[in-house]
Amino acid sequence: MNSQSSNLHASGWTLAIAASSSALANSESADVHAIYSGEDFNRSGRGIVAAVARGVGAGRRGLEAAQIAIHGLVEGYFGAAATLGAGRAASLALASANAWMFSQSRADPARSMAASLTALIFVGRNVRIAHVGDCRVYRNRASQLVPLTSEHVKPLPDGTDSLGRSVGGDTELHIDYVEDDPEPLDRYIVLSKGSYATISSVRLANMLTAAGPADQVASSVTEVAHAHGSRYGDATAVVIDILKLPDASLDEMGAMFAKLPIRGVPRDGDNWDGFIIGRTLYRSRYTTLKLARDTIAGRDVVLKIPLSSMLHDQVFRAGFLREAWIGASVHSSRIASYIDISPERRSSLYLVLPYYPGETMEARLVRPPPIPYLEGVGFVLKLCAVVQELASFQVVHRDLKPENVLLLPDGEIKLLDLGLAYLPGVDEPDDDRLGGTTRYMAPELFRKAPVDQCSEVFSLGVTAYRLFSGGPFPYGVRESFPLQRLRPDLPSWLGHCLGRAIEMDREKRFKNAAEFASALENGLSRGEALTTQAVSWGNRISPIRIWQGLTLLFATGFLTLLALMLSARRM
Repeated sequence: MNSQSSNLHASGWTLAIAASSSALANSESADVHAIYSGEDFNRSGRGIVAAVARGVGAGRRGLEAAQIAIHGLVEGYFGAAATLGAGRAASLALASANAWMFSQSRADPARSMAASLTALIFVGRNVRIAHVGDCRVYRNRASQLVPLTSEHVKPLPDGTDSLGRSVGGDTELHIDYVEDDPEPLDRYIVLSKGSYATISSVRLANMLTAAGPADQVASSVTEVAHAHGSRYGDATAVVIDILKLPDASLDEMGAMFAKLPIRGVPRDGDNWDGFIIGRTLYRSRYTTLKLARDTIAGRDVVLKIPLSSMLHDQVFRAGFLREAWIGASVHSSRIASYIDISPERRSSLYLVLPYYPGETMEARLVRPPPIPYLEGVGFVLKLCAVVQELASFQVVHRDLKPENVLLLPDGEIKLLDLGLAYLPGVDEPDDDRLGGTTRYMAPELFRKAPVDQCSEVFSLGVTAYRLFSGGPFPYGVRESFPLQRLRPDLPSWLGHCLGRAIEMDREKRFKNAAEFASALENGLSRGEALTTQAVSWGNRISPIRIWQGLTLLFATGFLTLLALMLSARRM
């Protein structure tokens, strides 16, 4: 027998893991098992994956199918954006592997490629199970054995069965996804079909609930299964003991946030949990931002404090947790970060941010003089970059506006307030709740279209327009206002570029922030900026104006001559 055992410490988990297989190391067994930690991919937040796959097909082809299914899952899951939920990341990874394997089978039907796969994902404080095919997962808790999966098989006339679902078996992959709440000393067992197909259910249950270390249980199953022989190939068993769970997960933090009270607005000088409250930086309908001194860490911070009006709005209350989570998960020099404080210290609901000196874009754009042309384009390009960076993390901000952009003294920006962000990997795909500020929202969102990068460009375009216009919006009640009507000193190409960003027809709009930025950079590279600065709008003489002047001069001369002729006749 081929067996392995070890303890694994990763992502807050401590697991005792044992794996046993009846396959020889140099055989062409179709069973494959793998155990990977997020630390192996520099993605510690992704937890641990333990997977078993059984390839369908004879010889080397079956082994390749099992290997590709597992490698596709592991690489896709650990390579997914940090904000993509565990289930969504695993589903996308397996869907990609399924598409490739199915295409190979169609290209060569005589050598089809398919695999049964079951994976346990230990992330946060939960065990997620992604399952397709005929492997099995059991949980043994205090000698109570509970099956956590069901086989996807179809009965055959000869009394046997075949796979009804598999990775690579069809154009679309249907995965069972189960979440289980583990407890310390729980034991999870993953078995390939060859491990249980020839053993009675009673004997199998007795072996899986027997006392003993993980490696002993794994070996006993594969030895018995191998001795009985099986038409399903070799036997593989992976046994995992939960020795230690991670600390509180995001879900538990959310439950803690839900229990925290909302206090009244503090007065300057008040002491909140060791934060000495200072002046008010900003106040909205739902929140206020207060400068504060952290007496424990010895630093200036900003407290984002909910107002009592948030008590009756669960969307904004939930946004507090979401904002803190994104701030902790998405690391960028242009996105505001959040400071984690211990639950024991916090006595009410608020968020803690570093103090960033500067002013909001809203405050700057209404203060004369107007933002200079090149400085404004620079700000818009930085906004495009941070929006595109969020997109790489599978995040749509959904509330882009000048009030949520902080301008720093060194010319950099910080994007604020991610409480209304849409997370494609976490939120439901059909989540059509309106989010954001109405005058910045793309028109298709009011028709229940899903938020995406194209709708994000519209908000970005309105923000950029107001940056240059000094406050006015691009659309009134009955008409639109071209930027050059308000800023004739700006080059025409910039107005056309912003016009495409705020195009009502999304098919004519930039598809994402990267396209918007590319158009801005192309405009700058054509040298129109230098021409615009050298000759002001008032001094520029266009060919049209020349012809208008000549026409007026000719008309004046003609009328003068006509008057002289009439005067001569009277005489």
